[in-house]
Amino acid sequence: DVLDYVGTEGEVGKPIGHDILEGFATLPVMLASIDLEDDRRLSEHEAREIVEAVRNSNGPQQALDQARDHADAARSQLKGIGGGEAASALAALAGYVVSRKL
Repeated sequence: DVLDYVGTEGEVGKPIGHDILEGFATLPVMLASIDLEDDRRLSEHEAREIVEAVRNSNGPQQALDQARDHADAARSQLKGIGGGEAASALAALAGYVVSRKL
């Protein structure tokens, strides 16, 4: 992912910026967004546009589906360590975080 920002198109073997154009949220982009100075941050209008675009996509449902898959895997792992209050509490927590409503 770093090569998109430090390499040339010839070195990378694909057009520079390809990951961003494909919508990949790469680590360099995420870290850069943290480092941006206040005057380079998104405006409220831009942020609202992004939120609306995400809401109109399948992204939230896909994220919830993945979270449920991870919660199911966690509960399966907990079965392997036996019962007990701690395992029961963790299993309940895993179920809660993927089923709660705002």
